[in-house]
Amino acid sequence: MATTSVGVKTRDQACASAIAVAAATLLFVAPLHAQLTIAVPANQEWVDTGMDVMQGDQVVFLNRGGQWSNGGKAPRYVSARGFDGVRLPNSRLPDAPLAALIGHIRNSIFLVRFDYQIQMPAAGRLYLGMNDVPGTYSDNLGNVSVSIRSYPSRIPNLKKQILKDVLGPPESAPALSTQRLRMPDLRKHSLKDAFGILSKYHRTPRVEQGSSDLPRGLVYDQEPPPGTDLATVREIVLHVSEGSRPPPELPPGPSTRQLRMPDLRRHTLKDSFGILSKYNRKARVEQGFSDLPRGLVYDQEPPPGTDLANVREIVLHVSEGLRPPAELPPEPSTRQLRMPDLRKHSLKDAVVTLSKYRRKARVEQGFSDLPRGLVYDQEPPPGTDLANVREIVLHVSNGEKPEAPTVPPTLRMPDLRRHGLKDAVGTLSKYRRKPRVEHGFSDLPDGLVYDQEPPLGTDLANVREIVLHVSDGVRPEAPTVPPPPPLLMPDLRRHSLRDAFAALSNYHGEPRVEHGFSDLAKGLVYDQEPQPGNDLANVREIVLHVSDGVRPEAPTVPPPPTLRMPDLRRHSLKDAFAALSNYHGEPRVEHGFSDLARGLVYDQEPPPGTDLATVHDVVLHVSDGTKPSLPPPHPTPPPPPTPPLPRLFWQAAAAIAVTTSVLAAANAVRHLRWKRASNVKVSLDLTGASSVSPLTTAALPVGLQGRLEMGDASPVGPIPVKTEEQRHE
Repeated sequence: MATTSVGVKTRDQACASAIAVAAATLLFVAPLHAQLTIAVPANQEWVDTGMDVMQGDQVVFLNRGGQWSNGGKAPRYVSARGFDGVRLPNSRLPDAPLAALIGHIRNSIFLVRFDYQIQMPAAGRLYLGMNDVPGTYSDNLGNVSVSIRSYPSRIPNLKKQILKDVLGPPESAPALSTQRLRMPDLRKHSLKDAFGILSKYHRTPRVEQGSSDLPRGLVYDQEPPPGTDLATVREIVLHVSEGSRPPPELPPGPSTRQLRMPDLRRHTLKDSFGILSKYNRKARVEQGFSDLPRGLVYDQEPPPGTDLANVREIVLHVSEGLRPPAELPPEPSTRQLRMPDLRKHSLKDAVVTLSKYRRKARVEQGFSDLPRGLVYDQEPPPGTDLANVREIVLHVSNGEKPEAPTVPPTLRMPDLRRHGLKDAVGTLSKYRRKPRVEHGFSDLPDGLVYDQEPPLGTDLANVREIVLHVSDGVRPEAPTVPPPPPLLMPDLRRHSLRDAFAALSNYHGEPRVEHGFSDLAKGLVYDQEPQPGNDLANVREIVLHVSDGVRPEAPTVPPPPTLRMPDLRRHSLKDAFAALSNYHGEPRVEHGFSDLARGLVYDQEPPPGTDLATVHDVVLHVSDGTKPSLPPPHPTPPPPPTPPLPRLFWQAAAAIAVTTSVLAAANAVRHLRWKRASNVKVSLDLTGASSVSPLTTAALPVGLQGRLEMGDASPVGPIPVKTEEQRHE
């Protein structure tokens, strides 16, 4: 087949690619069923787009940018097209590239191809997500943005209309202009040659590296594909080869062999567990049907040759034998389970027909070319097995769709692209609208409008603001600056502190020094933080541990002698006080009767041998001699009753008795003083005449004055005894 000089094939071969590219051009020409733009995060398995599609609808996906990664220790970001040439057998869509955008409708999963029309495989809610292994989405990073535009399946001659609008008549475009506007085939060219070819189109591509079968430095894939109209392409991506992907290494040493996943397929489960036990790993077992005999491993996760250091869980799929064949219903029942063709029937006839199958249908109204009341579409289509259908939907016609009222041309947004800013503002002044201007780089010359909001043909009655994107010319290429070499942490152990500071002179901060004991000589670095070989760009602080020499041995100090309680029994109080002179407090003395002589200690608290460091109080029990014996009581006869005496007699007798006893006591204790071991002093002195009893009416001029002394305390003063005359006063 003949091709052009830049690799663009003839018109008949380029039709398929042109259909996909033209989808974006017809977004405002063909009647849209639904359109939206949604961000798809990488860490969510399925994202609800909120769009319901019908089976057979044509949907166009447009890439709006963004990058994501499937995680790992060193995550690598890619676009929504995924890793080219990388496929995993245990991913959701094994035939699609890893990390590519995929769609999900009910039980159907399909690869999302951008700028192409995709026919929906089923009816239902549309979900989007990353093609990754189920259950491993938690460590994914980033998100991508996608525009979704759906066309109803009943648009007549949609494919022919796209071809007519994009390609036009075969003779309409000259050969030279076609070559300039078509994407050349840059595969198997060097990157330098590819840049040179695209410079003639005033386009700068984006470069992505990847493994392929081509030599290093050659383009092994490109976006968009050859023959695409460059007027509809915003970005060109060149996939440059890094050489052939190295096969998984099977290391010779026993230690390296433990890091690679062995091939356990067609092995028994017992043998597989025995092999994995040598790698200190355990596997999770899942049962399933396969072509292998029962008990053999027919699949494994991860695949053979995977580095086990990056694998969290190993799954072995064990065969249960061949799947039993599904039982087919008998022939009469099979005929009753087929969906009849109810199109072009009235709704009443369709309901009667379905009643014979004991099924009820849900009715939806819509416009069509059929008369009002006839069924113009049905779900499921005719011939479908009704045993697998949960719901039947009949689309009943409401007649032809009424024509929209004609809108004056002044309310439609004109096409201002490739116009000067002055002309665009003048055109919008006729619509009494003022635009907002934003500048940016594009392929157009400086000062021309390269994009507009809203797009061509939008009803201006619903537009609040008009934005014109004015070109500043082609974006200048950014200078390539090589990255600075990494600054690694040197090994400063066994170096002096001065040499260590000199080696770290290129570091942005001063290290912190900590001293400690070690086996090295004093002044040498015995440890460091971080360890040698770490990148100093990620280090906040450097700590040098400097040796103070060998740690000296602690001196041995003998414990102080224990102060024990001596045995003070049968000792005098004075000797006991002398023996307890080293005790931290003064002992307390208590008196009592015992068999020992007066003044000797007959008991003590605590007992002898007790550690005085744990004693709060020492008590000495001092003997007061032997306790005197009491005479035995004699029974006395009750006195005879005496007649009561007068009151005056008793008063006189009491006064005489008190006066006599006072005089006797005064003569006996005159200037008498005594002192006991408890250091308590009591003295009585004769002072004058007084009366000590309120019962006497006339007392002798005699009085008592007492003074009480406690230990070394000062006396509390005299105790006066008043006379009868003083008492009456």
